[in-house]
Amino acid sequence: GALLLDDTYNASPESMLAALNLLDELEGRKVAVLGEMLELGPYERSGHEMVGLRAAQVADLLLTLGERAHIIAEAARRAGMKKSAILEFEEFESLLEWLRNNLTKEDAVLIKGSHGRPYNIDSGEGLSTFVSSKKIEHVKKDSSFNGHLVINCLDIFDVVRKNFE
Repeated sequence: GALLLDDTYNASPESMLAALNLLDELEGRKVAVLGEMLELGPYERSGHEMVGLRAAQVADLLLTLGERAHIIAEAARRAGMKKSAILEFEEFESLLEWLRNNLTKEDAVLIKGSHGRPYNIDSGEGLSTFVSSKKIEHVKKDSSFNGHLVINCLDIFDVVRKNFE
């Protein structure tokens, strides 16, 4: 099945770029599912734009969630990513439904967004629905969603570090 990297605990421009760099190293169709970043202050626009530019270089498909994430999608389009490769979602359930219906075993999927949004694992909502139809069930390391491997990491560097141990 697909490989899903769940790095939804927190997000900053730096951690988003690091996560996209990891996605770039993986094989298969690269799907970036990116949410908005919170608490960036005066760097809100530029931070989201940097992420969008990198996503355009790395991802085959870009899915965004949230109002500020529109900036990511806009920057990716300006950087030359095809409009048909960018999907913008306002509701998390719609994004989940797209993933359920469109992931293939060749996909490498990065899911990254700020703590405190509905796709945050710790809230007991959102991504936990990947694992089962139960609304509140936390995704565990090496669990699965529709036969796809889910790796839950508090920090994307944990995945990188384990690959080199």
